[in-house]
Amino acid sequence: MDDQRQPGRKRVYLRGKIAYGNNGEFSLECLIQDISATGARISLKKNEFIPKHFFLIDLQSSMVYEAAVMWIRVRQTIPQFGLKFSSAQRLDHLSNPKLQFLKQIAGRTDKRDRRASSRPRSIPMA
Repeated sequence: MDDQRQPGRKRVYLRGKIAYGNNGEFSLECLIQDISATGARISLKKNEFIPKHFFLIDLQSSMVYEAAVMWIRVRQTIPQFGLKFSSAQRLDHLSNPKLQFLKQIAGRTDKRDRRASSRPRSIPMA
């Protein structure tokens, strides 16, 4: 089945992070499976879900996208999400003081993320 969206998605396998909450109180690691200028397909760990609107951080390119979930699919218990981007900017060019938390989330190591696991890690979509 061909992807009919314009511009076409590029298949990638990149580490990403999802941040949501008023000040990024919640974050999850994800796998970015394909990406374009207008959206992406990501997958999470088993039984993890995300809200409808959040920030996606591409750790390789240091880009941050404001994203909305357009569809959800579960394959072999792994949730996948189709995203549409409403904005994109480089982490090092964030000018809005309210978004500075995204730099901190992008810089967290896996070890620190695991220590924060006592916090709620996912919420169902409304």
